[in-house]
Amino acid sequence: MLMIDIKRSVSGGIALNRFALLCFFLFIPTAFLINLFLIPGDEPDFSVRKFEYIDIFSNIFPKNFINILIETNFNNYCLQNSFLNQPFFFIDLNQCWSSIDIALAKTYIGLINTLPIWILSIFRVNIFSGWLTRSLIERLNLRLNAITALLIFPTIIYHFCLVSPESFVLTLQTLAFIFKDQFWFAFLLVIASLLVDSGNGFLFILFIAYSILLSFASRMIGLRVMTLIVSIALIIIYNLNISILEFVVNASLVSWEKVDGLVFLHQDGHFFNKYPFFYRPLNTILGLILFTPAANKVILSYAFVFLLVIFYLIYRRFKNYTNKNLVALPALTFLSFIILVECILPAYSNAKYYIYCLFPIFNGLTVEFSKYKILFLILTVSVITIFNLFLNFQH
Repeated sequence: MLMIDIKRSVSGGIALNRFALLCFFLFIPTAFLINLFLIPGDEPDFSVRKFEYIDIFSNIFPKNFINILIETNFNNYCLQNSFLNQPFFFIDLNQCWSSIDIALAKTYIGLINTLPIWILSIFRVNIFSGWLTRSLIERLNLRLNAITALLIFPTIIYHFCLVSPESFVLTLQTLAFIFKDQFWFAFLLVIASLLVDSGNGFLFILFIAYSILLSFASRMIGLRVMTLIVSIALIIIYNLNISILEFVVNASLVSWEKVDGLVFLHQDGHFFNKYPFFYRPLNTILGLILFTPAANKVILSYAFVFLLVIFYLIYRRFKNYTNKNLVALPALTFLSFIILVECILPAYSNAKYYIYCLFPIFNGLTVEFSKYKILFLILTVSVITIFNLFLNFQH
């Protein structure tokens, strides 16, 4: 199982992982091109929170980079012709364009946020050998292969390059997934993500608990029976709706002002009525490919990923696996968790709250398929996305 592809230097004896190096050198141009064809300031709550970022990032990133990013706001000068419920997205190329400076600055932020992951992945042999058991190193190797390939995926690049604390939270959550076998270290990373962003961190903790619960249930009763039970439970929860959240607050199970505020906002029906219920999970899933707050869509990428899923399901139908739950269980956990949360908290439909759900799925895929095949498919999605983003501009 442990097939670490390395290249040793002649003098220092440092082992470099070739696959991680390949992913790293693909990440830079891919991130630059994706950021080049995105609208400046097209980030969650950017227009409201952009001035807060000056204090947060001024001591981390070059000041001129931060000034370039903070001064941009797509609402001011980008003429866009798109809405969330429309399938296509067009903007005026003459009115709105991400300059090379902005694309470089965003790519730089993405590199800084992903730097710990690249170091761990590229130098994994030197870091892990000698103090971890062989079985632990095997699991870490699979996770690092999955994560480094996934770093080329469009939505991963987009969220790591955000000018906001969410990008740093994603780094913490990624490291927590990589080191989930080291309980106390992973626990500290989870708490750190909660302290940086309480809303995102709380959902991350819920996802961990939910994943453990479904994993245990699948071993006890089987995946098919568990899928039926989860489906029935989701129907019940959908009918109860906001009553669950109100019960939690009224019973003083939590005292967060944020939760109280959510109850107040939901009681007037604004978030429940803004989009149909079945549209919210779809919006989230599309966002996990790429679907920005400005309604920038990549229809070609959605179609390609949909075809990949269909082909994978057909392939699985005629293929025997020793462990069929490697992808099926994480996929069920991912879909049901999104529906569960958005039944109760429709305001939490942004894909930024669910990026970590992709990690277990791709970890399972790297067990079933060659890591280079997974990387090729991810890179293909990114190339199609860049082409689609380019087509979105009206020339």
